[in-house]
Amino acid sequence: MNNKLLNVVKSIGVGALLIGVSGMSNLLYANTVDTALAKGYYNVLTDVIKTHGIYKDRGEVRGNGLVYANLQDFEGDGIPELYMIRSQNDENSIGGYVESIWGYKSGKAYPISSEYNNIRHRRDSRDIYMTKIEGKDYLVHRTQLSHGHGKSPYDNVSIDDIAIYTVKSGKLVKIEEVKGLWESTVDDSLKERKSFTQIQGGKTKTITENTYNNLMKKYTAGILICYGEAGSPAFSIDTSNGNEQFMKFYKELDNKVNKVNASIKDVYPIKSKEEKEQIGRFLSNFPYALNSFKFDINSYNDHELIKVAHINQFDGLIDLGGDRFDGTTINNWHYDAYKIDIVDKYIHDLFGVKPDINRTTSKDFFNYYKAKDKYYFPSMEKGSGVLKYGTDIKNMYALNNTTYCVTFDLYEFDSTWLEDNNEDWMRPYSSWSKEEKQYGELRGTGYAVVKQVSQNGKLGWNLVEYHKDGGILSNKQLEALQKKYK
Repeated sequence: MNNKLLNVVKSIGVGALLIGVSGMSNLLYANTVDTALAKGYYNVLTDVIKTHGIYKDRGEVRGNGLVYANLQDFEGDGIPELYMIRSQNDENSIGGYVESIWGYKSGKAYPISSEYNNIRHRRDSRDIYMTKIEGKDYLVHRTQLSHGHGKSPYDNVSIDDIAIYTVKSGKLVKIEEVKGLWESTVDDSLKERKSFTQIQGGKTKTITENTYNNLMKKYTAGILICYGEAGSPAFSIDTSNGNEQFMKFYKELDNKVNKVNASIKDVYPIKSKEEKEQIGRFLSNFPYALNSFKFDINSYNDHELIKVAHINQFDGLIDLGGDRFDGTTINNWHYDAYKIDIVDKYIHDLFGVKPDINRTTSKDFFNYYKAKDKYYFPSMEKGSGVLKYGTDIKNMYALNNTTYCVTFDLYEFDSTWLEDNNEDWMRPYSSWSKEEKQYGELRGTGYAVVKQVSQNGKLGWNLVEYHKDGGILSNKQLEALQKKYK
């Protein structure tokens, strides 16, 4: 378990259901299956994402969304099933998750099973394994429970059972159970007894401890998909592994179903270190300051642009100067004055336009005003830099000679974890220290359209579109953007 997970579990106080690195070896599988099958499963996942979203590690008890998905061949016939887990929580259900399996037949994807589990009030621990035996995948649920309510004279009871499932003729079937029971006394007699059973085809038989151990080893030798401790109040995942695995898997299916236009190139890998740093710093202006999840320069609100300057000034990311607390009061609220030419230059450098706050009206509680050579922003204490965003750039697709689509993950960092938070927080996420990344939480997966421009004889960027939590950009969306900016 990495340091981040250790801190998550410590902060919860009890065990959490955690998604591991399972399925990474199967990513190439998505690229080898039949295209029609890949399309069927891709559409299923897309519908689930539209309905439930993608789970983000927000530290929220009631987080929802798709967490894990992969192809598993339960029947060993070369036609894999789609297995997935999503978090499902509401005000009446905390710590819930749904396991689902889909199959493919006669040119269509169809549901095989869907099971809801709530781990909040469980007294037992639940582990889920995916184990391959002789070319077939098996879903294994392991249940462990200890309590002090045995039959007299035994007080302490420990249970360690597994249930093995597979798919037969389009249905999820439990094919075997292996059960282990340990009992002991707490008095001076120190009596102990143990028993082991195997259930197959509705028939139960007693087995030796050695046979039990061999069966447990056999069925739990596969990939541990998730594990959960009794009484966990939250669903939490390691986004550096589980969430990333799903992102890659979904993109592999997308590549199989929707071929990438050969003219769309990902140029980010060939960008210099300095260029990557510059692009990352540029995009750091927007995650916190742009309130709307979708921004388009072709339909912007002038107050929205002014607010970017205001929020970034407040959060300590930039310094626009200004006469702070100059005593100006408008509608019973104190306002600070900032020189129009400084603010306009900052906004023009970001968006390629100068705001005209008389052109549009504010959509927020606060209004922005200007008089003579100054803008007036609502007074707020300068941000101490507690919450910071980091942009982790994934790709940079060339839409034309000067316009690019940049895909990214957004990470939020609570700098109160560190004694010294006087850092340069315009840095891209890739340059964060190991300690800073340890406390970074994934806040969104999105993309931006940026345009390369010349600013005072130097390379600069203007924001055209910004989708803070736009999800995984599909190849179809990418082609549509290319046509839009051709």
